Amino acid sequence: MEIFSTSHDLVNLALTIGIIGVSAAIVYFFIVASNFIRELHRTIDELNRQLETISQITESIKGKLSFMVSYWAILEKVGSKVIDLFQNKMFSRIKDKVFHSSTKKHKKSEEENDLDNNQIEVEPKSETKVKTKAKIKKSKKNKTKVS
Repeated sequence: MEIFSTSHDLVNLALTIGIIGVSAAIVYFFIVASNFIRELHRTIDELNRQLETISQITESIKGKLSFMVSYWAILEKVGSKVIDLFQNKMFSRIKDKVFHSSTKKHKKSEEENDLDNNQIEVEPKSETKVKTKAKIKKSKKNKTKVS
């Protein structure tokens, strides 16, 4: 008795080998797919941990920023007052310089005219005292504004 006496036996043998091969391929595919899914699951878990860490960091920053926002109004008011004081001080200095220099020029031109007419006018002492008192008051006001 021969094992492969007919072609029908050879076909059955080929079918058996094919079925075993396809079964092995399917088993190999499922093993590779399960390893891929396991690796994907690990990657997703790591990504979730990193997202949780980022979420904690952003929540911390958000809490600090909301705490800082309450101070922005105070800082803005202090900043604007400092700028106003600085501008007022600079404006008053410039104003004093401009008016002081213009009065000197005006007085010089008056003195030249007076010298041409041979008339010299002397300011009374009371007016100079009033001017110095006004300057002292201005300087006191500027000092109190700065403080």
